[in-house]
Amino acid sequence: MIQHLSGGPELLMAYLNGTLFTPVEHALITTALECRRLGRNHPAPTQPLAEVADGYLTARKRPSEPGWATTALDYLTCGYRSDDSRNRTDIRHTLTALTRHVVRSGTPPTFEAADYLDQHARRDRQDELGPPALWSSLITHTTDPEDLHRLAQAAKAQGLIKSAVAFYLC
Repeated sequence: MIQHLSGGPELLMAYLNGTLFTPVEHALITTALECRRLGRNHPAPTQPLAEVADGYLTARKRPSEPGWATTALDYLTCGYRSDDSRNRTDIRHTLTALTRHVVRSGTPPTFEAADYLDQHARRDRQDELGPPALWSSLITHTTDPEDLHRLAQAAKAQGLIKSAVAFYLC
């Protein structure tokens, strides 16, 4: 009930229809959703999100500015863009597609997708494999043993035996 009152269905429709988010923002949200769906339960840092999001973007949509991911992630977590006429990235000025986490002051932020989006993406994208950059980045940037085990199982279920072995060996 709370998710509906706070705008969960509106956020899902904005994500699915591409009406609220730029291609870069959409790719970052998709990456965060895929990481969680495949078994990474800890929020993801900027670098892995950027690496994978790049795989979801076409050559024409890829940004050339350094720091593009940091800027887009800031827009997605604070709810507005500072340099665009379509300045809002949130629903009802409260619900954002991504949540920013900072463990301690001065440490780099990590990000996770909104629960409502995650619930629907798990169902709607359950058979999606994802780009190779997704699996490569998950192998490189995941350290939690439980996440590694879940990711290995997901890779095995997708028929990615080499990736599954790599997760087990980490």
